Amino acid sequence: MYQLPRFHENIQLGPYRYELYFNGHSVNLAYRNRSIGTQRRADGGLLFWGDEDNLVYHDLELNTDAFALAARILPVLAHRMAELQPLEFSLAANSKRKIKPYQRFAKRLHRYLCHLYDIELTKDGARFEFNKQPKAERTNLPLPPEVTR
Repeated sequence: MYQLPRFHENIQLGPYRYELYFNGHSVNLAYRNRSIGTQRRADGGLLFWGDEDNLVYHDLELNTDAFALAARILPVLAHRMAELQPLEFSLAANSKRKIKPYQRFAKRLHRYLCHLYDIELTKDGARFEFNKQPKAERTNLPLPPEVTR
């Protein structure tokens, strides 16, 4: 039986710890609340969970540097997807405010993976589908070495 490729990475940015994971279909990023030591993962997109199950924190309340977070995640995600090479995967913005930054991030990710994947944006631009190119069209060139910080 075919097992869908998956991965999970912990990413530290300043005082905040994030979990980047791929469930076999979509890429997700969740904030991990270290103070209570519990994990609450999002079903999709970039969500930050507080200490109550039904309370969702807005990412601006965490003082997260979204650009630094994107720069930290981009090479990790590009290398993991080039390594796993799933048939397809997706990214999705979970609010209208996040659509433009997610578009920018998806296009930058595609620059790393354009030799393996085609990118498709949905009509409203909030979801980004990466579909593996036919074997005859893709080149399995290695990515540059990942920079560790």
